[in-house]
Amino acid sequence: MNSRNHHMFASVGAWFYSHLAGIDLQSDLIVIRPRMVSEEKKHLLSKIDCQLSTLYGLVHVSYTRDEHDTFANSILLRITIPANAEAKVVFEPLFPDAKCVTVTEGNEVIWSVADKRNNVIEDPQTGLMTVHIGSGFYGYQVFWE
Repeated sequence: MNSRNHHMFASVGAWFYSHLAGIDLQSDLIVIRPRMVSEEKKHLLSKIDCQLSTLYGLVHVSYTRDEHDTFANSILLRITIPANAEAKVVFEPLFPDAKCVTVTEGNEVIWSVADKRNNVIEDPQTGLMTVHIGSGFYGYQVFWE
């Protein structure tokens, strides 16, 4: 018997944290890239709250794009990165052909169209916004138009 449906190769839990919460564990980096839009350009879930126990420690990712919890056309993303770990956070456009207007961390604007500074990297072709961070708790709000 040759079954390719083994839990060691594909589990439901692994799909949740890797595809919905966007947690990708690499040897020297934790990549956080929550999926905002599916390949068919339809919206995915409006809220996610995921904790993953890793060799680094506990990685926590939660986001909401529900307009009852945050502003319209924005995402509120909270991340906890364990001690002695580094991460790359990638923000996908909130909807097809969206452009990022502002990125805030805490209540401080760390990137805007008028003031492109700090460690936020914009990819104008794909619309992806990337931030490199160390261990700690972060609360990002990203606005799109």
